[in-house]
Order: sequence, then structure tokens, then C-alpha cells
Amino acid sequence: MAGPVVVGYLVLVEPAKKVFSAFPEGGGPAVRRRGHAHHARRRASRLSHTGPLPSGAARP
Repeated sequence: MAGPVVVGYLVLVEPAKKVFSAFPEGGGPAVRRRGHAHHARRRASRLSHTGPLPSGAARP
């Protein structure tokens, strides 16, 4: 019972995957990653600011 289903799948679906695949074998598009300096700046940004501190700021 399962044999014809498997054969049908292999005959119909596997070739279609090759035809309609978005990227050729070997991977997809190049992915740009941001470096360590960018991540460090993002993390430090909440601890530093460019303007003066507001007067009367509550301190924990």
C-alpha cells in the first residue's frame, strides 16, 4: 500500500523540487553579519548618552 505512494512521491515531487528550488546547490544568498564593534556599541548605548543628565534624576 505504501510502496506506490513512495514511488509516486519520488517520481513527481523530487524532480519538481530541483526545478523550483530558489537557490542552486551550494547554499543561498550571502548573509551580511554585523561585527563585534556594532554589538558592543548597541549594548553600551543604554548606559551612555550625549546630552547632559536631567536635573533631579532619581537614583536607585
